[in-house]
Amino acid sequence: MSYISVDSIANPGRVYDGLAPVYDHWVEEVPALKIFYSIFNRTMEQHKDKFCGTVLDLGCGTGILSKRIVSMRNVKTVIGIDISPLSIGQASGKCIPDCSFSVGSATQIPLKDRSVEGIVAYGDILSHIHKEYPYAISEIARVCKPGGYVFFDIDNKWNLSLCYEWEELRTAIQTSLFEGHVRIWSFIDSTGRYNTMKFKTFTPQEIKRLLASYGLDIVSFEGIIIFPNLLPQNIHYNPSSKGILSHAVMALSKFDSLVSKLPGLSGLGIGASIIARRL
Repeated sequence: MSYISVDSIANPGRVYDGLAPVYDHWVEEVPALKIFYSIFNRTMEQHKDKFCGTVLDLGCGTGILSKRIVSMRNVKTVIGIDISPLSIGQASGKCIPDCSFSVGSATQIPLKDRSVEGIVAYGDILSHIHKEYPYAISEIARVCKPGGYVFFDIDNKWNLSLCYEWEELRTAIQTSLFEGHVRIWSFIDSTGRYNTMKFKTFTPQEIKRLLASYGLDIVSFEGIIIFPNLLPQNIHYNPSSKGILSHAVMALSKFDSLVSKLPGLSGLGIGASIIARRL
């Protein structure tokens, strides 16, 4: 991570427009994304009994998870929404049966109240919305039927990378010990493009409180990328075939499975995978 001028920070929609043609390949080659999607897929498989009827894939990207969701036995249809037009173009081009895709925002979901049985919002959707995230939570609660489940992930405020990210550590401490700060994060993607985005971080207590205020109750909280944060973040986004350090990220992630749900350590991942139930 590096701190640079706010003027050079990119809109997430523009970043993902640039990644759209290569994103599927990127997910298979980049250590951090391989870990993220492995956890997303495992979590959905372990909780497949919670998927039924119409499911909203919020921040669907190129439709990678939509294809998996719609294959579940009790799911009838998947509605994919994303802020990136080019990503939606990629998803639509796959012609996935019983899936529809359209451009839209998590802060203004173009669906009726209580119109879906469940929601998947993986890919840092809430953290991307670093200012208006309460609106996104409100919209998620609005469109989800009571009893439905919401699968999503967030950026954690505290993680092991802060041991060497002194600027961010100072920001985290100055903001509040118990409230998330805004992380400014830079990376070079597999196309060679330099990207910088803002991410809202959360503490476990903060996200639990926010969700509860909109009628959402956390039933599972699992840390993502805990021990790999002992290695610099830029290594996490290099293709896994390009060096020992990238392989080390994958190796260290195996230890995470032993501690990722422990209350004292789950909040120390770079992020967290969360399941919440609409009350």
